[in-house]
Amino acid sequence: MIFVRHATLVMSCLLGVASGVAGGEEPAAERLRVAPGGSAAFAATPADAGNAEEQGRLVSPQAEALAKLDDQWRQAAEPLIARAEAAGEMRLAAEIRSWRGIASAPTDGRQTIHRIPTSAEQPDWLAASMQQAIWVDYRGARAAWADRVYDAARAAARDEHGCEAFRLLAVTLAADPDHAEARQAGGWVRRVENGTTTWLWPEAARRQSRREVFSPEFGWLLKSWQPRYAEGLRRQGTRWVEKEKLLAPQTVADAPLWQSDHWRISQLADEAKVAELAALLEQTHAIWWQAFGSFAMERGELQRRFDGQHRVSPAAAMQAVHFASRQQYVDTLERLEPQIGRTLGIYWMPTQTTYFFESDDVAAGTVFHEATHQLFAESRPTSRLAGEQHGFWVIEAVACYMESLEPTETGWRLGGLDHGRAPMAVERLTLDNFYVPLETLCSLGRVEFQAHQQLPPLYSQISGLADFFLNGQQGRYREAFLTYLQRIYTGSGRPDSLAVLCDTDFEDLDEQYRQHVSR
Repeated sequence: MIFVRHATLVMSCLLGVASGVAGGEEPAAERLRVAPGGSAAFAATPADAGNAEEQGRLVSPQAEALAKLDDQWRQAAEPLIARAEAAGEMRLAAEIRSWRGIASAPTDGRQTIHRIPTSAEQPDWLAASMQQAIWVDYRGARAAWADRVYDAARAAARDEHGCEAFRLLAVTLAADPDHAEARQAGGWVRRVENGTTTWLWPEAARRQSRREVFSPEFGWLLKSWQPRYAEGLRRQGTRWVEKEKLLAPQTVADAPLWQSDHWRISQLADEAKVAELAALLEQTHAIWWQAFGSFAMERGELQRRFDGQHRVSPAAAMQAVHFASRQQYVDTLERLEPQIGRTLGIYWMPTQTTYFFESDDVAAGTVFHEATHQLFAESRPTSRLAGEQHGFWVIEAVACYMESLEPTETGWRLGGLDHGRAPMAVERLTLDNFYVPLETLCSLGRVEFQAHQQLPPLYSQISGLADFFLNGQQGRYREAFLTYLQRIYTGSGRPDSLAVLCDTDFEDLDEQYRQHVSR
């Protein structure tokens, strides 16, 4: 059973890629050197302070500045909480106390992902004049704090620390969803209707300009169609037909489209199930944007965004298919991949489409995994030969990493040695002593990787490696890892690119990984 689970994910990426040569010399001018403090935004934790120099990590000026921002928010919140309590507004006091303004990078080995609303939200219960006055001051304090966090994000972008710039952009928008400069840098479009400001992705703004509206049940539809859909009617050609009288589509070509902000889903499954899939896909996009958004940026683009010199245009919708059953899924796709019956979902690069089927057994992690493949492959120009000659492991590793996603009250947490597949990586190394050296792993192309005799434990290992490179030592190698991923996807890397980007050798990285897993 374990083998089938791992085989599922082996089949899920780039199986249709033709063989060929991809690679070249590592441009010396583009090597991402890791400074003595690692990424400038990350600092040693108190527990590490004694050996920070030994591990090559120093408390950076920006890390100190972010810690001061954390203190500033606590100082700003205290008098607001006191005012609310003095007025007997305990619910409002609890609301203010519950929001935590934290600009510093997490130190618990996980990434924090924020839920960013389309506009500044106000609780329905907020009514009394006293409540309103305190609330206005509270939102004002958050907006002022967000300005300072945004300055830190801009500094990170200027220093070409894309991961940190995106992290701080998300913190800015969590504090102030109406922060116009942060929204522009992040790629949103402003819309004002009846005096209310909302921020939409360019793709959604384009649909809105076409007089379409979105509903979680039906997706984007013409405004005039939404009431009829709510009544149980469906569009079939040029006619309106009762939903119960519709003939079930038998092929992808005949399937109606369910359209979300970033996906066009061919709907062969039950409408409610397709709506659930759409929500998971869009959730993956929101999380991927915060964790890996700089992957899509060309050199200098992030800085141009912060300078207001870049116009973001709508991207073409990504394609997905949701089959009505596993059998329909297998019958349709086995001509592309004979092993499709062993999969729970697949992203097929030649068709640039993710495929799923209706089943109570398919977990959200499968959607996160496959949609992550699609986002990396289609968010920027990439090579159809990505990972074919070497470095294939990193393509699968980062998708496995997304399976560690855990919801929280304010968003999600991502990564960590005790989440997703990483616990098995710890077990494989510490109990089974299974480990493929990084130098060997980075030399493997797709065919060699997938033919490995111990593929299940290898998948466990690459999941642990992804956590190490993204979260180990307060994210010391996060920027280097993402740059390596760019090189593999664009076909511009070499087998030794990862070590060069991390400014060390493979043996040292192997040892650091062992320390990360055994801590």
